[in-house]
Amino acid sequence: MKLKIVAPAFITFAFFTTGCVPNIPVNGIIYSDVKHPGFGTGGIVNDSVQPIKEGSSICQSYAGLVALGDCTVEEAQRDSGITKVRSIEYESIVYPFYGKFTTVIKGE
Repeated sequence: MKLKIVAPAFITFAFFTTGCVPNIPVNGIIYSDVKHPGFGTGGIVNDSVQPIKEGSSICQSYAGLVALGDCTVEEAQRDSGITKVRSIEYESIVYPFYGKFTTVIKGE
């Protein structure tokens, strides 16, 4: 009987406290270990660099309870071997029980 009351109450609490659009890429109530680049830094960074390579880094959130990942520009550079960044783009997918934030960089 307690499980029928506690489980929905906990899920409702998690849903309403995480919000629809969090102020960080992904968030978790129980555990959050996320590194992100901040906001307002997207777009063309350097016109003199050619967009030859593309790299990405990802952060994910599960049910708003646990959030994991490293979605920094530096992680995307390590992933792709890019040393000179031309542009930075952010992609976000938010579902009720899953969230994904991706940083995509292009450069040489």
